[in-house]
Amino acid sequence: MTATDRKEDIFMLQVRLYRMLQSRKGLSPFECNRIFDKYGLFDYISQCYEEYHMQGDETNYEDMLEYLKGQGF
Repeated sequence: MTATDRKEDIFMLQVRLYRMLQSRKGLSPFECNRIFDKYGLFDYISQCYEEYHMQGDETNYEDMLEYLKGQGF
């Protein structure tokens, strides 16, 4: 896998998890952006790439929620 492919995979993971959080929590794009920025979710997803790209979105979403809970969300 090239560095470009990896970056694209990470971006797509971020987009899918962003949309899942937005739709499941009934958030506006502005509210979802604030959460992603405040809790560093874009970085967190990037750091979890090795694990996340091997799992399904549902499992990744649940892990992201656990991370948010641990951060006080």
